[in-house]
Amino acid sequence: MRLMMHLRRRAGISCARVQDLVQAYLDGELEGPERERLIAHLDRCRACGVEAETYERIKAALTRDVPADSVDRLTRFASSLNRSGPFSG
Repeated sequence: MRLMMHLRRRAGISCARVQDLVQAYLDGELEGPERERLIAHLDRCRACGVEAETYERIKAALTRDVPADSVDRLTRFASSLNRSGPFSG
């Protein structure tokens, strides 16, 4: 295990650093050499690649257009929780 981490680190970027940067990368906020090293790492490291792909799918699912009636129902439900919850004065 340590050998694999060492090899990945020597190749440009560690798995721990990828975890720190993956969200910025998926948000398009990572640029320059660090972005290139991260992409190379994701191509080589199956675990990090799968993790990044999972985050990317979650992000895509959360940014889809949601029907207005669904938003209205959710808003009404949240409001009802506020009115009837334990902290509702």
